[in-house]
Order: sequence, then C-alpha cells, then structure tokens
Amino acid sequence: FGDLRYMNIMVLGEDPMRAHLIDFDWAGESGKAFYPATINLDLIGVGLHRDVSERGLIRKEHDNYSLGYLRRKYGKIL
Repeated sequence: FGDLRYMNIMVLGEDPMRAHLIDFDWAGESGKAFYPATINLDLIGVGLHRDVSERGLIRKEHDNYSLGYLRRKYGKIL
C-alpha cells in the first residue's frame, strides 16, 4: 500500500470496526514503487518507519510499522 496513515482510514458510521482505506496516491508494489519527492516528513512523519524518505522505495515493512503505530495509538479500533 505505502500510505497507511490515520488520515487515509475512513471509519464507517458508528462502528469503528468498519473502515475503508482511502487515498491511494502513494500506493504501489513493495520494492518497486517510490514515495513522492514532496513528502514533508516534519508534518506527516509521525508513525512512519525511519526508512521512509523523499523518492525512497515503498516497502511492506513501512506499512507494518505504521499499522503497529496506529494500533498502539488508537487501541483495538484497528
């Protein structure tokens, strides 16, 4: 996916267990797709893997790291 951040998760209705991933502009195959050149890591860097960088390769472990961060921050919702 490559863009697993809280702002790209839309919870449906009152049930936090029903959600959709949205905003696929950074999406791509792990190890083949690249992050955009205009990432503001100071603004959106919270919860991102330390290897995420401008024009850096998107990797599955980045999403795994972000998912762990989101689970710690928001608990059982995710």
